[in-house]
Amino acid sequence: MATAAAGLTAALTAGCGTTVSTVNGVSAGSDTGLSATDPTGVTGATGTGPGSAASTGGAATGSTSSGGLPATGQTRAAGTPAGTPPLDAPPSLTTAHGRLVVHLGVVYLKGLDQAYKAANGGKSSTTDSQADYAAVIKSLNARPHAHTTFEPSYYAVDASSTQSQADQLEAACAHFTSDVHVEIVVSYSAGADGALARCLQKHAVPIVDGSTGASAGASVQRAVPDLWQPSQLSLDRVGALQATYLVRNHWVDARWGSSARCTGITKPRIGVITFDRPDWRAAYTNAVAPTFKQLGHPVYDQVFLAVSGSTAEQLAQASSGAQNAVLKFASECIDHVAFVANVALDYLFMNVAQQQDYHPRYGLSSLEAPPVIVQNLPQPTPQLHGAIGPGWAPYADVAIAQFDAVSKQPGRDCMAILTRAGLAPKDNNSTLLALPSCEGPMFIDAVVDHWIAAGRSGSLLDVVNAMHGSYPPAGSYAADLSAAHHDGAGAYRGFAYNDGCSCFRYTTAVQRI
Repeated sequence: MATAAAGLTAALTAGCGTTVSTVNGVSAGSDTGLSATDPTGVTGATGTGPGSAASTGGAATGSTSSGGLPATGQTRAAGTPAGTPPLDAPPSLTTAHGRLVVHLGVVYLKGLDQAYKAANGGKSSTTDSQADYAAVIKSLNARPHAHTTFEPSYYAVDASSTQSQADQLEAACAHFTSDVHVEIVVSYSAGADGALARCLQKHAVPIVDGSTGASAGASVQRAVPDLWQPSQLSLDRVGALQATYLVRNHWVDARWGSSARCTGITKPRIGVITFDRPDWRAAYTNAVAPTFKQLGHPVYDQVFLAVSGSTAEQLAQASSGAQNAVLKFASECIDHVAFVANVALDYLFMNVAQQQDYHPRYGLSSLEAPPVIVQNLPQPTPQLHGAIGPGWAPYADVAIAQFDAVSKQPGRDCMAILTRAGLAPKDNNSTLLALPSCEGPMFIDAVVDHWIAAGRSGSLLDVVNAMHGSYPPAGSYAADLSAAHHDGAGAYRGFAYNDGCSCFRYTTAVQRI
């Protein structure tokens, strides 16, 4: 059965789902180094479309133009923040048709099918990311009254490669700052702890991370002002939102379930599982734990799980870590478990928990991709009964079959473009993989439109800082961007597991974050 996984290696990079096949009740996915969240290598691009070409390394370079935004290193307009390209472009830097040329670097994922097949012999539901980007860029360029022409240069990240994450991120950054000079980069990932974004920042190149998960903490947001994530939340904001939602929606009002060994314990106990990386630990320390405590329900214990290395090593670490966490929490009579991790770790934990007859109440979020958990559990209801959480990303929250009109709205324009191009995603997971191809170019298009409308003064960063709720994101219900934060997801809905349909459904209207 084809299922989706948003990868354990989201602990190492930014997150979005990938579909894999289930083997013995456990899915191999990005949690095993095979997803959009784990770019494990860079190889030659093989896709076709506007601006693509086979080449050595990981690059497929598009056409170039002498027009466009000024290159980095030029004199900045007064008041423009350091690290931002000067964008007060004179008329000489427009095309003959009166449009501003934006040279766009595109980091896209390939090789997922091969990676899945190598891991477990299965075939996953994925998407041709380069074709998706090309279709979206072609559609934007074709508008008769557009202000912008995008000239893309593509760089492929091959999920089936054995090349290390550090090497492939370094190569991607070097390509777009040395080999091919671009004004802006769009990607499905900002890299582990914002590594790709940090590297580009040194060269004054902004990056738009178009995925819908949570991939960086507040420290990365502060350090890299030119990292823009329209449909994401920082890990710290996820932690605060999730803990607040759970407590206020009576998730932890009383003990959950029963155990003969724990009959003497009358108060609920919360356990939290997250990753052993600086940003994730900081989110727990600065947001998750203090929020629970402030609301009267301090965390009883936590597990920081480390995954690294090759696909096989990551899978082994995740499986072992999940088993140890189940044994630890069960022995401590923890009856409420909140995940601030991602889907693969969740279902690995729950499969072991079911085997051990351990049935805590789970607290989730969009980061956990709840529909994927359902697909990966042979018996979902005994584990997921009572599970609730907040969701800001429709395709990560509930199965498409459960969508209402409100759920369909954010991705409507994106899906229309891809459908017209014959690239309509097949399911939740392939849609999550496709959304960055819309989010990045569409967001930059909106930013440049705002910049032109403002008389071309200041910088793109100035525009982003002043956008607030004016941009309608492709992956989330609303965006709220300001100088205070560039993780834009600005609204959510509550969801809950429904025993009757063995599925997750939304339980609230849209709420502002």
